[in-house]
Amino acid sequence: MKKCAACLKDYPQDTLFCPYDGSRLTDLNENEPYINTILDNKYRIDFKVAEGGMGNVYRATHLHLGIPVAVKIMHTDLLSDINSIERFRREAQATMQIRHTNAIAVLDFGVTNNNTVYLVMEFLEGCTLRRRLREVARFSISDTNWIIQQVCTGVHAAHKRNIIHRDLKPDNIFLQREAGEEIVKVLDFGIAKLKNQIEEQDRMLTRQGMVVGTPHYMSPEQCYGKEVDVRSDIYSLGVIIYELLAGVPPFDADTPIALAMKQATEAPRPIYEINPDIPIDINSIIMHALEKNPDKRPQTVMSLAQELENASNRIYVYMGRSIDSKQIDIEILSVDTPAINNILSNEAYPTPQSFSLQHLPKPNNQSFNKPDQNNQLSKINTNELPNIDLLVNQLPDIVQTMMKDLSGNISELDKTKQKTNKKTTKTYPVNCEICGQEVGRSLVENSTIICPDCRRNSRKMQQAEL
Repeated sequence: MKKCAACLKDYPQDTLFCPYDGSRLTDLNENEPYINTILDNKYRIDFKVAEGGMGNVYRATHLHLGIPVAVKIMHTDLLSDINSIERFRREAQATMQIRHTNAIAVLDFGVTNNNTVYLVMEFLEGCTLRRRLREVARFSISDTNWIIQQVCTGVHAAHKRNIIHRDLKPDNIFLQREAGEEIVKVLDFGIAKLKNQIEEQDRMLTRQGMVVGTPHYMSPEQCYGKEVDVRSDIYSLGVIIYELLAGVPPFDADTPIALAMKQATEAPRPIYEINPDIPIDINSIIMHALEKNPDKRPQTVMSLAQELENASNRIYVYMGRSIDSKQIDIEILSVDTPAINNILSNEAYPTPQSFSLQHLPKPNNQSFNKPDQNNQLSKINTNELPNIDLLVNQLPDIVQTMMKDLSGNISELDKTKQKTNKKTTKTYPVNCEICGQEVGRSLVENSTIICPDCRRNSRKMQQAEL
């Protein structure tokens, strides 16, 4: 019999692929000495589910509790390496300190009488983010935000305990299926650094100048073999966000050394050049996380998470309509009016929160007519109501223009007022980032956007490359 490591279904020996998820079936139990054995008088090893550099992962059953668990058994050829055993133990130590919903839970660690080193974790059903990325090619902004928010929460829990992961990548992020829903889990703290707590041990395990991590996701300071802190994990998260939205990582090369050089010295290509559906503000957030200088990145993972959350949920108000960030550049170019930026606050784009009560003028202190005690209707005196025209006139000019464009009814008196009391609003050209052509006007200086022609050309080039 063969078993699918993803869905855990059994198939005949002559079956090559899982008919449900397309995974290649392998006889994971072939030549496996631990299958159907009892480990440390507590765990019955059922079958192998994954292989790793430090050890193999098996699905096992806790004999006393009757629950499924994942047991990671260290490779026998590493048992003579004291540093490898220490890293294995440190994975258990680091993960057990975190205890968070978005980090895999470690339940036990031990060494048997015959020197079998093992680590017991909660058993997860689902797939890695790497596998999901292969299936969908790219993620939407909302799905990316949903995943990254949970990853950042789990990593933040580690950072609060002075634990730096140092190997964040889609392979170490798991999408667990539980009760019909998915929960994101951060895996593999095998090379995590417990800062302050075991720095002396870390210096012994990681020699000065030794590169630790996966080249596609390593920060520049990792590539140089320098001291790292939480901002190194933030850089790795920026690479992951880039890959989820673009379908490819920001850097690639034929050799790990060449890739590390690019990671440390080259600027990443703007993501909207690869995926034209990504707005400029999302690209800015990613580039912020991918700064070469750690001081220029977000200083905490939750700061990065908040930036992405705000950009993903931002609602743009234009001509009285709400449009999301994917539509903003198209919508602005579809009408012959200036782009609305910086209306009532210093925000890059106006949001409904910009129109708060604090911006409304206070009512005038005018004398009111005394209501007629004999007439009930006179209790509602229209003189007590604020002057609507006065309120509108005190709003910013650009808001008044929006209101008039929406109404479509400008009276002759209003037209006369416009001629006599016309206020000029200075606008600036909006140029295309790619071709440089002027495509509109804006209240904000040095505004840029991608014109529809360049978007179409970008899509054609991308399709031609495929």
